[in-house]
Amino acid sequence: LLTRTEEDVLDDPVDRWQHKVEPWSAGVVVPFFALMSAGVHVSGKTFLALWTHPISLGIVCGLILGKVIGITLGSC
Repeated sequence: LLTRTEEDVLDDPVDRWQHKVEPWSAGVVVPFFALMSAGVHVSGKTFLALWTHPISLGIVCGLILGKVIGITLGSC
């Protein structure tokens, strides 16, 4: 049975490539694909309006502050 040691885990070129591409795939490509599959029209103007709308800003700030507060209080 062949096993890998800790040092050579990322020596394989495919593993290195996957390690570099995975954040973009999970954070950008998958959500974009989900929006396109749902039929949501995405353009530069729509994207800018999304980030300047008060409700969107409230949701983003609430999620960020809620995460910080939850982690802080949960670790006490």
